[in-house]
Amino acid sequence: MRMRRQARRGGWRALVGGAALAWAAGPAWALGPVELGLEAGLWSNDVSGSVRDAGGDIDVEGVLRLPGETLGYARASLHVAGLGTFHAGWSNLGRSATGTLGSTISFAGRSFVSGSTLSSDVDLTVYDVGWTFSLLDVGAASAHLGLDVKWYDGTVRLSSGGTTASSALSVPVPMLKAALRFGLPFLEAEVGGEGIAIAGNRMTDLRAAVRFHPLPLVYLTGGYRYMDLKLEDGSKRADVRLEGPFLGLGVDL
Repeated sequence: MRMRRQARRGGWRALVGGAALAWAAGPAWALGPVELGLEAGLWSNDVSGSVRDAGGDIDVEGVLRLPGETLGYARASLHVAGLGTFHAGWSNLGRSATGTLGSTISFAGRSFVSGSTLSSDVDLTVYDVGWTFSLLDVGAASAHLGLDVKWYDGTVRLSSGGTTASSALSVPVPMLKAALRFGLPFLEAEVGGEGIAIAGNRMTDLRAAVRFHPLPLVYLTGGYRYMDLKLEDGSKRADVRLEGPFLGLGVDL
């Protein structure tokens, strides 16, 4: 009888212990494997287009003389099996220039006369967060769809002598996201981006890249990025394009 009671107690202990282990392992099993990716690099881009605030369109190259710049970017991604991939990013797009005005311009209620020295300062940062899922995965090729929100946060400031004018932009923009990927053992290629067009406004951010894995977990990446921003809000209008090659270093954990 004592042996039977001990066996019964041992069985209950095993059952309770097994249930505790199953509960502890359950969330990890439900989520599946988790992969973390980190990437940072430099984007060498040229800018073109125009800006306006309570005046005529001002050419960012011909009038403001804004130069091409090599600026930093960073990205992070978290892939959870069964849930898709969550990502976040940051890009610095600021630049400044000084030149002589060839004609009189008006910006944000201030006039800057022809022949004066104009200092132009653009402080623009783009943040984004989003999510994608695998729509198709066949052999070395895969297709991905998702959603993205980009936050454009910046200020354009013009100054000449004692006259200064500034105009701020801070707006979150929801976008659709799509990508095509092709993978080989040490090499991957990707074409994709985000975009939306609504009520005369248009925003796109497109990339084509190649990744090379020289070591486990580490990769080098390079490619071309094109960003198009057209926003209009009352007297304010920005119609700007940035494009150029980028180079980065990343890790997949």
